[in-house]
Amino acid sequence: MAALDGRRIIITGAGSGIGRAVAQRFAEEGATLALFDLKVDALSDFCERFDAKAFSVDVSQESVVVESVTAAVDFLGGIDGLVNAGKNR
Repeated sequence: MAALDGRRIIITGAGSGIGRAVAQRFAEEGATLALFDLKVDALSDFCERFDAKAFSVDVSQESVVVESVTAAVDFLGGIDGLVNAGKNR
């Protein structure tokens, strides 16, 4: 059993850098992921490989964040954690 089996996590900034590295590690540890980034095209292969879902989100836009979190929680069936690795403008 992996350390994060059954955990449902949202990760912002998942398209590159620290967010991408965290997403990779969490997926390898068994977490189910909802990935937020402005550029979701960069996440398509990742999502197929790990059965994750990408959401195009500008974290500086509150209404977009609220909508996206609601959709992510629906996809995940709940939420156990959040990693905020996105850039705040």
